[in-house]
Amino acid sequence: MLNRLSINSGAIAVARFVPIVLVLCVFGCGGSASPNIVPPPSRAATPTFSPSAGSYTGTQTVTITSSTSGAILCWNTTGSPATNGTGTGCTTGISLTNGGSITVSVSETVYAVGGTSSLGDSIVGSAAYVITASVSNSFGFQCSVNSAGCPYNGTDYTWPTTQAQPGVLRLWDASVQWNVLSTASGTYNWNDMDQWLDAIAANTPRAVIYTFGWTPFWDAPSGSPCQTESTRGSPCPPTDLTSSGSPTFNAFVTALVAHCSPAGNCVSTYIKYFELWNEADTSVAWTGTVAQLYQMLAPAVSIITGAVSGVQILGPPLSDNTGTSVAWECSWLAQEVSNGVLSNIYAFHVYMQNNTPETRLANALPQLSPNTSYSSTCSASGWTAQPSWLTETNYANSSEPNPYACYTALYNTNDCIGQIVRWQLLLNSNDVVNVTWYSWVPTIGSVSQNEAAYYYMMQYLSGGTLTAICSSSGSPAVYTCPFIEGNGILALWVWTPSESGTSYTVPSGYTDYRDLGGGTTSITGGQTITIGTEPFMLEI
Repeated sequence: MLNRLSINSGAIAVARFVPIVLVLCVFGCGGSASPNIVPPPSRAATPTFSPSAGSYTGTQTVTITSSTSGAILCWNTTGSPATNGTGTGCTTGISLTNGGSITVSVSETVYAVGGTSSLGDSIVGSAAYVITASVSNSFGFQCSVNSAGCPYNGTDYTWPTTQAQPGVLRLWDASVQWNVLSTASGTYNWNDMDQWLDAIAANTPRAVIYTFGWTPFWDAPSGSPCQTESTRGSPCPPTDLTSSGSPTFNAFVTALVAHCSPAGNCVSTYIKYFELWNEADTSVAWTGTVAQLYQMLAPAVSIITGAVSGVQILGPPLSDNTGTSVAWECSWLAQEVSNGVLSNIYAFHVYMQNNTPETRLANALPQLSPNTSYSSTCSASGWTAQPSWLTETNYANSSEPNPYACYTALYNTNDCIGQIVRWQLLLNSNDVVNVTWYSWVPTIGSVSQNEAAYYYMMQYLSGGTLTAICSSSGSPAVYTCPFIEGNGILALWVWTPSESGTSYTVPSGYTDYRDLGGGTTSITGGQTITIGTEPFMLEI
């Protein structure tokens, strides 16, 4: 996913594309933080900039003004600024003269370095300036009304009281689907939706995903399988579906996006992400054809985009059945390419299923390939890569009382804790923007050691950038993930999947590491430390 960069009037008319940065702030990342300045060599002065480096909220833009002639703002493929005085880390950039300015979206990270008026070897390295967005789209949770999440006490929903507050809420299994809200054609009971809207409004900032799924029984054909899912809605297309859409579904979507709670909290204000039909690649969720699903959803997307400003549309999220899911996804992408693209975010589901994150990721990568390589995977062309969101995940085993708990017969407590963070790091480094946990409260929020690790993971990753795919080497395997913190500090995540741990030699330049309990330990380059299944974040 790419954002446009523009230059203010008075500067050279240039437009460049830079990569979006994966960032999170949980109820305030802090206002303007002091930049992490490393003095450059004496042959160039360190530039100063206004406003100061830090985190900025919303979708605003920030105008950066340089006080130093020849200062350079740069972007690069690795995500890290030039630091060696040769400019090799700065492959794309704009030279700013004294008083020059540049306007950037706050979803971009900008590195400023001292130097001359040209790019290349003349650039003097200094990670002098970092500006990041204060958005909350990396960590997500599903907060349902059953054992999978937030409890319903008979009057209203009880928001999690944990110190960890994921920035994305996914409304699925939350008593707000079409089959629950609509009791008959044109008749709606908004009680559950109103309570969610009021709870969301009281717990902002929050990104919210509303997920479509399940046809009401009154609008589904008779007989099996259309009337057999007694605890859910029907997986069948509505009876009035034609090539032009479903009037009953269109009426529901129109009413949904226009709805406000009695307290004045509106869907169009608080819900900006709409996910198209949960796990439609499975017969228990959709028995119609891929073409029928497109026919039903295309008019609905037009209704949503016309009523909700800043809306984002997630494609139908795939189930965990990798092989058939990829084939289904190829058919869906072909519909969008041929008839008009509906979505701008690629959604999928992957559970660890008693595997370690490292093993499961390798098995799940085929689900990612339609997004990044539609042409080769689906033997077709015409698809533009989109941001990938994992909107449903968990441990998922069949051998524990809670199927969404870590499999304690296979993994010890430290490993179970570490898997939460390792899964996030591996997915984020593979360009998966969002990782949303189904059953977040019982799996993480109500388990003190899991919740603490999740909380500190959010603090460390907040505003930062994983600059390369996490990689492994040696035996037992040692995994490393290069990272730039939101304040510009260079860091390195490191762990081993081996429960027995292993020795690790600290690379030169690192001075401390942070652990998942919030502690900081001093280290020196060349020192040997013991690493385990809970990742450390080494810092320079």
